[in-house]
Amino acid sequence: MAIQEHVQLLVKRYPVLEVNQNQIEETYHLLMQTIQSGGTIYMCGNGGSYSDGQHIVGELLKSFDKKRELNRHIIEKLVSEYAEEGQYLADNLEAGIDSLVLGSQDAFAYAFSNDVDADLVFAQDLLTRGTEKDTLICLSSSGNSKNIKYAAMIGKMIGMNVILLSGQQHGKIADYTNCNIQVPETETYKIQELHLPIYHCLCLAVEDSLF
Repeated sequence: MAIQEHVQLLVKRYPVLEVNQNQIEETYHLLMQTIQSGGTIYMCGNGGSYSDGQHIVGELLKSFDKKRELNRHIIEKLVSEYAEEGQYLADNLEAGIDSLVLGSQDAFAYAFSNDVDADLVFAQDLLTRGTEKDTLICLSSSGNSKNIKYAAMIGKMIGMNVILLSGQQHGKIADYTNCNIQVPETETYKIQELHLPIYHCLCLAVEDSLF
């Protein structure tokens, strides 16, 4: 199913998101660009948005809506090297999409927060890992979270794709993004309620295209 069809189904279920169709499709193409170039998809957010980032990574690292078969070369190598146990691995492991939530290494995050500045944890993490092949997804209902803004600035400097999922009010983070999906809500919980079907739509479309 093409991205346009996925977005049409999304809008049918959530008509309020019709205004975001073009940005959702653009985000899909940026994600596919990263995946096909061997890059990593990074997430950053605070509170519920951090949890949303974990949710997205959970959908990308394993099968979401369909079985993801391993590459034939990997299957053959597993069986060749490990025989029966290799077959078990080949039968049960799934193809994943490289993704990570920034700041999820607790020892690093707490140490850097204590030694330097908590607002720079995401930026430090991305500066160390990020490449121009990658994509950064920023989740901020206000569009103004300082620590996420700093990460977006680093992403832009590196040359990676930077995407923002925010609310109706135009925030400062959007100054450093390639694509900004501003859902038409102003209250935090309502914004986050609309972010979820959007990223589910994106995960479905990416999985359909790759597997």
